[in-house]
Amino acid sequence: MASGCPARGRWRGSSRSSRPRAKAGVVGRRIRVLGGYFNSTATATAIFLTTGVSAALTPKIVIYGGFVLPSDPLGYFQTAVGSALSLQIEGGSVGGFITYAESF
Repeated sequence: MASGCPARGRWRGSSRSSRPRAKAGVVGRRIRVLGGYFNSTATATAIFLTTGVSAALTPKIVIYGGFVLPSDPLGYFQTAVGSALSLQIEGGSVGGFITYAESF
């Protein structure tokens, strides 16, 4: 993570079979996920994707009730340079919060 790039947060709600953009891409930078929380009232799965190359950044995450990515200053995964971070949801409505930082 580049110095001077503070962690940021974003709340997203999404519905079944959607691919909402969790964070728009930034020219010349990567989006690194530092932590998050997701909740669902029914069993759902989520996969983080990086746009531009349509590559999965995570395996399927099963969400039933809640799922937590504890805060990690090094991060869990990151997008390709300039790509947006998307979240593919299957099976139910999911709400959540991620913390992220932009890095070079």
